[in-house]
Amino acid sequence: MPPKRVTKRKADALEESTTATNQVVADAPIETEKPTPKKAATSKKAAAPKKAPTAPTRVSSRAPPKKLTPETSEPPAKKQRSSPKDKAALKEKPAPKEKPAVKEKPAPKAKPAPKEKAAPKAKAATAKATKAAKPAAKVAGKPIDAKKVEKKKAAPKVKAVPKPKAAPKEKPVPKPKAAPKEKPAPKPKAPPKEKPAPKPLAKLTSPPTEKLSVFAFGTGELGELGLGPQPNAKIVKRPRLNAFLDRESVGISAIAYGGMHGACLTHDGKVYTWGVNDLGALGRITSADGDKLKDANEDSDSEDEENNPLNEDESTPKLVTFPEGTIITRIAAGDSITFAVTDTGLVYGWGTFRSNEGVLGFSSTTRIQQTPVLIKELKNIISIVCGNDHAIALDNKGKAWAWGSGQQSQLGRRVVERTRLQGTIPREIGIPRKKVASIHSGSYHSFAITTDGLVYAWGLNTFAQCGIYQEQDQKDEGSSTIVQVPTRVKSLEKWKIVDLDGGDRHSIALSSEGDLLAWGRMDAHQVGISHEKVPQEDVILDVSGKPRCLIVPHVIMPQKFVAIASGSNHNIAIEKEEGAAYSWGFGDMHQCGLGAGNDVPEPTKIENTAVKDITLKMAACGGQQSILAGVPKETTTA
Repeated sequence: MPPKRVTKRKADALEESTTATNQVVADAPIETEKPTPKKAATSKKAAAPKKAPTAPTRVSSRAPPKKLTPETSEPPAKKQRSSPKDKAALKEKPAPKEKPAVKEKPAPKAKPAPKEKAAPKAKAATAKATKAAKPAAKVAGKPIDAKKVEKKKAAPKVKAVPKPKAAPKEKPVPKPKAAPKEKPAPKPKAPPKEKPAPKPLAKLTSPPTEKLSVFAFGTGELGELGLGPQPNAKIVKRPRLNAFLDRESVGISAIAYGGMHGACLTHDGKVYTWGVNDLGALGRITSADGDKLKDANEDSDSEDEENNPLNEDESTPKLVTFPEGTIITRIAAGDSITFAVTDTGLVYGWGTFRSNEGVLGFSSTTRIQQTPVLIKELKNIISIVCGNDHAIALDNKGKAWAWGSGQQSQLGRRVVERTRLQGTIPREIGIPRKKVASIHSGSYHSFAITTDGLVYAWGLNTFAQCGIYQEQDQKDEGSSTIVQVPTRVKSLEKWKIVDLDGGDRHSIALSSEGDLLAWGRMDAHQVGISHEKVPQEDVILDVSGKPRCLIVPHVIMPQKFVAIASGSNHNIAIEKEEGAAYSWGFGDMHQCGLGAGNDVPEPTKIENTAVKDITLKMAACGGQQSILAGVPKETTTA
């Protein structure tokens, strides 16, 4: 709505009223603002937004106006006449319509002006100035009731400017982490306590101390006799002294023979070996010097190979090396395998086992063992024996352990063919509720004597070599069975057996009384009993009617004996009274030592100048060679 025109008289009255009011306001403290440019108040083309028209305020000489707000932010001047310019300025602003002052109607509440984009401080200053104008009532004359003024002239509440939202609290800057405390230098550690040296193992056995002279005979075209590389050492028909194993300087106390190699033990715990070393049976590295020498003589006119020397390393007994301080007390030899037991019950071995198909291996991880290696599975061993391709060890608690080839059940347990290498791991032989006193072996079968004197056998039994005859399985060649687990040998219970040995398919035994017994295959006189003297009910005949197998053990000599030994198909026994050696069996290779290359049907005394004055103590037999050991008859031994 356009403002009404104001007359000069009314303008003068309004000017006087306004001047008086400004004088009162000037007396009160007013917050000052920065001057506002005049263009904003006078120019119609100002860029500022137009203000909504304010409702006219009734001016009375009796009461101050409801709201007196200075038009400019400048401080009010003293009362003076208005200049034409001021009047012109007043004309531009709409003046409130004056009404008779007799009756005053309460002014309608002014609508709050729309919020302007102005600084909040200016509004605050205006409000303060309005409040400060209240004392101007005294100038008008009458005191004003404050309560009425508050009711009638209460200014519209100015909406409080919303407080600006507090800025989001900044996350406190994390305190810089304290530098990690340096770890104090470690205290110097006390020098580690030296571990106490392991207690030395208890000594369980000692090597035999009696020094012996050694004699060899048979066929040794590959150095099996151990008599050196001389050509005349290949075939020896009667016992010959082995100068390399001198009784005084070397002092042999025990002997063993395998298929084609030999071993002996000295009185101070050393081991010598000789013979064929193709599969590591000697436990030492050998050269091929002998082969080279043989090749050099191939162009000679001689057609006799006996004139060619042997390999010196193989045909001559030489020491086997063990860890320092090792003392060997027991030895055993198989076809291509050798074992040695220490005084503390440990076992060393070398060579390899063979099976029906060829080389089986020394262990599950080693095919051929060229030098001695410790067999970790065996502890506290006091005795050891070998068949052709298996071994049995006895510990000090009476438990027997077997390993090697198990194709003929010579291990006393079943070995699956596809995992046959598992047989090379020593396992205990199960003999229920029995302790073993001694162990013994043939080529493919085994024996154990328990502490109560009973004999158990297992392994190949095709000719009743285990001493167990099973008639229901009888065939032309004999029993033709395999004894798979240790089985009691009842046929030997009339004697107290103290020693046993065996060949390929026969066995011999020695009783505590010195009785010499034999049984098994007999077609090559292996049992030492003439065919005419054998009871027909105790033999199995071949297709031609000749005795082929003795199924019951028999005493074969009236003399008493102290030691026995078996080769593949021949045997030797040492007679007790004279200390003489008797031999029998297959003798084509001179392994019986009697001079002639023939079979020997019955035990026959070995006599020649070499052993004439010797008291023999022991014997050992291989495939086609034999060895004897003894002391001179004039020597008194402890």
